[in-house]
Amino acid sequence: MKLGSMKIMLAAAFLAMASQAGAQLTCTCIPSLPRISGTALSNLIVGQTACATMGGSSWQSFHQSGGSLIDYKKGPGDPVDPSKVMGTWSINNDKVQYNYGTGGLFEYEVCGTSSSATYCGASIIPSIRFLAGQGAC
Repeated sequence: MKLGSMKIMLAAAFLAMASQAGAQLTCTCIPSLPRISGTALSNLIVGQTACATMGGSSWQSFHQSGGSLIDYKKGPGDPVDPSKVMGTWSINNDKVQYNYGTGGLFEYEVCGTSSSATYCGASIIPSIRFLAGQGAC
């Protein structure tokens, strides 16, 4: 198994465990981090790299126009650990939905701004910032 495939499986497994562990949680945006919806949500996500941290893990995912979700890794030109499509993303009913195939389907409300966002769903991803375009965090 390639290292890249293993990283995708580990990330999907981590999200699945977080989702199951947090299934009892309810998530409501606080006034200092308002819920983002409609055109503002689309503008925040499309063509942006999400730099996320949860616990001791961090990841960077590029939301390509058209729906591909790309794990940035060390960048598209890196000969050892290049960027790779790891799933798809979409916006449905003002929520961001991620589909990792056999790794699971995850849906989140987004609260905050491009520099300080939180994903709220079955799990809570408390620290996300968005960077324009595809790039390293």
